[in-house]
Amino acid sequence: TDSLEMRRKYGEQAVEMDGLKAEIERLKEHIKASERPLADIKALEIRLETTERERSEMADKLKESDKFADESRARLDEMLAYANQTNARLKLAEVKLKQMTPRISRDLG
Repeated sequence: TDSLEMRRKYGEQAVEMDGLKAEIERLKEHIKASERPLADIKALEIRLETTERERSEMADKLKESDKFADESRARLDEMLAYANQTNARLKLAEVKLKQMTPRISRDLG
């Protein structure tokens, strides 16, 4: 009877072990199937971090570019103002020269 009981229990354990092995394999397959999406998510996270970093660097470069453009515009405005002043002085000199020409002609004449 002890032997029969042991054999029955041994058989039950075999069935239980087969069931556990099947469950382990099912879970392993499930994990393999889950690893792919996890790898995809990780790859997307890395791409997002890279894109955010690149975008931040671009924003910094754009700020530098805007600053340079503003400085260039300011220099051009200064140069234009200087050119306008020089042009005004030239016109004033032309007017004075026209006024002085008859007098010089008389004095030389």
